Amino acid sequence: MIMLTGASGYIGKALLQRLIALDREVVTAGRVSIAENIEHRPLDLLTATLDRDLFSGVDTVIHCAGVAHNRGTVDDYRRINVDATIALGQSAVASDCRHFIFLSSLNVVPVTSGDAAASPHDLPKPASAYAESKWHAERQLIQCFAHSGCDLTIVRSSLVYDRQLVANLDLLQRLTRWLPVALPDAGSRMMIARPDLVDLLALLAHRPRSPAADLTQADSASTVRIIVAADGERYMSKRIGSALASRAQIPVPQMCWRLFCPLWDVLRGVPAGTTWAAVGSDHWVGAVDSPEDWQPRYTLEALLAPGRY
Repeated sequence: MIMLTGASGYIGKALLQRLIALDREVVTAGRVSIAENIEHRPLDLLTATLDRDLFSGVDTVIHCAGVAHNRGTVDDYRRINVDATIALGQSAVASDCRHFIFLSSLNVVPVTSGDAAASPHDLPKPASAYAESKWHAERQLIQCFAHSGCDLTIVRSSLVYDRQLVANLDLLQRLTRWLPVALPDAGSRMMIARPDLVDLLALLAHRPRSPAADLTQADSASTVRIIVAADGERYMSKRIGSALASRAQIPVPQMCWRLFCPLWDVLRGVPAGTTWAAVGSDHWVGAVDSPEDWQPRYTLEALLAPGRY
């Protein structure tokens, strides 16, 4: 049986529907029930204790719950993304679960890194509070699952897109709607379509145990695997804007965007630097080794093309 946390979120909601379509036995865990026909178990990540029956009959956990990027305080990130994640992992180990899948972020990897699937112990602490919380969670989970007999898979997701956009992509789409100008040729990043990401997570949850890359180097009965989830494309803000725009765009010098973004932050009442971070910040980009039985089906342009679902 699969237990899914974060089933009400952007990724978890789509993943739940995918698991149901695949006829997988799944239960959700969270503060509120999501679907009437799916078993739900109460879970409040803010509490220090977990119900001992939470993992009854569960052999695989997919942990998608957490505080999203730019959605919380430093304390929120620590309590939910780190402390609660580790408590959940420890309880999964104590309950003899066989596989724990943790949805992390590619933001833990610095731009200059040569390996996006490197152990977090080999990566420097990220600058942003959100990425730092995922980095800490990865490090502590690896320690928690070493010699445990329970496999750990860390999925470092790149920026997720779909026809329904959230976070930075939603901001970029609004900018293209409100301004008849092209986004700057800046801000390189990798991305992945939500349907592709949920397919990958569903595949990992169904995969039998194997002695794949064991970062603990200690016990073949307990493996740790880090997977980078991306469609393999390099996206600049200009390319993203072209895919999102519903009208012709007028190119403007990048300096105009640098002057506009601080003003837009003030008008929106968001922290200084928020808009330029979405438009112009660089993230890790490089070759990605996909799992041998999974390949992404979409690019941003292909998914948003007329006639798609």
